Amino acid sequence: MTISIANHLTAEHRLEIYDLWQSELGDVWPINQSVFDEIVFSKNSVNYLAREKGKLAGILSTQITNDTGSIVCIVVDKSRQQQGIGTQLLNRAIENLTLKGVRQIHLGSGGSSYFWPGIPANLENAKKFFEKRDWLYTHTSVDMILRLESFKSPDSIFENIDRQGITLKLLPKNEVENLLTFEKHSFPEWHQYFARAVDTGRLNDILIAVSANEDILGSVLIEGKSPKWNCLLGDKVAEIGALGVLVEARNQGIGIALAAKGTQILKDTDFEVAFLGWTWLIDWYGKLGYKVWREYWMGSKSLS
Repeated sequence: MTISIANHLTAEHRLEIYDLWQSELGDVWPINQSVFDEIVFSKNSVNYLAREKGKLAGILSTQITNDTGSIVCIVVDKSRQQQGIGTQLLNRAIENLTLKGVRQIHLGSGGSSYFWPGIPANLENAKKFFEKRDWLYTHTSVDMILRLESFKSPDSIFENIDRQGITLKLLPKNEVENLLTFEKHSFPEWHQYFARAVDTGRLNDILIAVSANEDILGSVLIEGKSPKWNCLLGDKVAEIGALGVLVEARNQGIGIALAAKGTQILKDTDFEVAFLGWTWLIDWYGKLGYKVWREYWMGSKSLS
């Protein structure tokens, strides 16, 4: 069995890798190739391919952000499973990540992009695979969705913040630097996503809450585009996420107001489904009508 590191692949090789995904996971996790390629071949990706007699038998994709690594996905041809291919791929990846100074590896998340925040609950064999290799499971997270046809923003939510002199608005151009400073200091793990929206001119994808003194108290991304799972959810699905409120301003109803306003904006833009990824606040978002769509086991391994 040949295990190779491959990033600079031809279009034919990329199609071969995508076809392996669709063959093994396409019944439960179908995905468009353009989205697949953005994640597996991102600038932070290092990919490991297993071949036998020239045929692709498995792939493991990783990403690295500073001293944190991510096992983005591992896929082995069903006819070659239970033969040690996944173990060989994983061992090679861990060896390489260690040499690159990675101290912690996460399953799913941990890089600049991901398919899932953890291991999908509907991929039980994947969970067992990592459990046997002493990976630690810490908690579960979920993706949630809301069918927008019947959604109506609760008036009481907005009346509450109005009484406090708090305003919700799409990010004005003159507030860009303040917003990026706010994210960098308060939510550094989300700074890259807001910076990417700013760099691509998507200011209308950023909703902020400001005090009477125009200080930013909270923010949320309301991305008016189909997320990665539109093959499962349809083309008229858009996403809200990376919602955060300044610690000192919490428990005042700002967060739920940002979520409600962001959801209303998606409905007013004629989307049919609002997608909310990677959260554990099931009851909190449930106040607006969001329901659990998928569940994930969050796992990691320390290399230090």
